[in-house]
Amino acid sequence: LDCGYSTPHSLWNYEEDPNFIDVIYISHFHADHWFGIPPLLVRMWEEGRRKKLRIIGQRGIEGKVRSLMGMGYGNIRINYEVEFIEVYEKFELNGVNIRAARTEHSLDNLAIRIDFNGKSICYSGDGRLTDEVRKLFKGSKLAVCECYSIKPFVRTHSCLEDLMSLADQDGPELIALVHINRRERELLRRIVDEKRFIVPKQYDVVDL
Repeated sequence: LDCGYSTPHSLWNYEEDPNFIDVIYISHFHADHWFGIPPLLVRMWEEGRRKKLRIIGQRGIEGKVRSLMGMGYGNIRINYEVEFIEVYEKFELNGVNIRAARTEHSLDNLAIRIDFNGKSICYSGDGRLTDEVRKLFKGSKLAVCECYSIKPFVRTHSCLEDLMSLADQDGPELIALVHINRRERELLRRIVDEKRFIVPKQYDVVDL
């Protein structure tokens, strides 16, 4: 779910198998959410990946990724298949149902819900939650949500107050708060002591 600058380094510290990842989803095209793709794809190639990799995103995802790869690595040609899939509202992939809805953000951002084997995980990407996103996340097992600040700061980012109202409306069973303003991170950790919220640390694993 997104692939920012630090993703390649963090992923290789967590798992060294180049075939570990099957799908990458890109919520929107701000640099901190997808500029990690070139080093990740090249590292997979260097380590001998053979499996097909799928990259899912909004309209134009293939052209944008190929352009970024060209800027980052010139004429390098990876030798495993990469399939690009454009997402609009909903689609199915190998028995996994994926639905999307737009948040309110400075660039088009698609939050998603993934349903598989009776379990569901949601991811907000960036942006204030819209009514459509709230409906999408309703009753899910886990939602990974941007929480830029404790109180409303800008219209294009979500805050703790928004997410507390989401939890009160038959929302996700567990909400993981990410993309937190660095000046409020420690304060947020102290405030969030309810069982429905967590502030994950690097390499934390949530068992669904």
